[in-house]
Amino acid sequence: MRKQFLLPQDEVARCIVHGQAHQYAVEVTHRCVGRQALYEELTSITPGMLQDHGGCWFRTLNKESNPGTTCLFDGVRLELNVQSGPYPEIGFCFPRTSFVFERDQFRILDQRTGVFEGWIQRAPIDSERLRVNKQGYEVLYFVQPPPHKHKVTLNDVRQELSDSLKLNDPTRLSLTSGPFLWTAEFQDDGRDMYSVYFNKNIVVDSRHMKTTRGSALIYVLEERSFSPGQPFAGRTV
Repeated sequence: MRKQFLLPQDEVARCIVHGQAHQYAVEVTHRCVGRQALYEELTSITPGMLQDHGGCWFRTLNKESNPGTTCLFDGVRLELNVQSGPYPEIGFCFPRTSFVFERDQFRILDQRTGVFEGWIQRAPIDSERLRVNKQGYEVLYFVQPPPHKHKVTLNDVRQELSDSLKLNDPTRLSLTSGPFLWTAEFQDDGRDMYSVYFNKNIVVDSRHMKTTRGSALIYVLEERSFSPGQPFAGRTV
């Protein structure tokens, strides 16, 4: 079957991967606007085979033929890989001085009930701890939504944290990752947080946005620690 796709050319041109460089080989963590658009086109013509949950990655079969530095080029041959299991997965990272009492009381639940029935919590592995444990931060736990939950919004994340940490006042939560900051005043737009913000692993002050396996890393701060001179809710920093 032959099918012509119209992709956002400006986004394709901006996506620089350096075809011969080492980081190009680790395509499992590369999710850009161009490749996401291609995946969405594929889901529209093969709805019975693919589900629009973002749990996929493309491997370039002929990267040696790339004449430039973009991840998509004329004549590119791609292999679509669909990740198995619940997706996406989110890890929650804390400064060691915030939510100390709540983290001391926190225990990973083998079985969730209520609103978060089917959500799975797990402890971080050593490689994930090493990636996060910088400049006073540590990863507390990871959470996976159930397979039917294809979209995780910012409100979902706030509610999960409030429930797990037993917070009576969820406005204490401020979340950040990479250049993004979501304070208590940020208005949730209902979009999937992972696909909107975590297409790339942007490193800010040595803090990664994703693990090597592609799980999102969200840093949890206490709202009262912000001063008037810091960025307002939802602004990239």
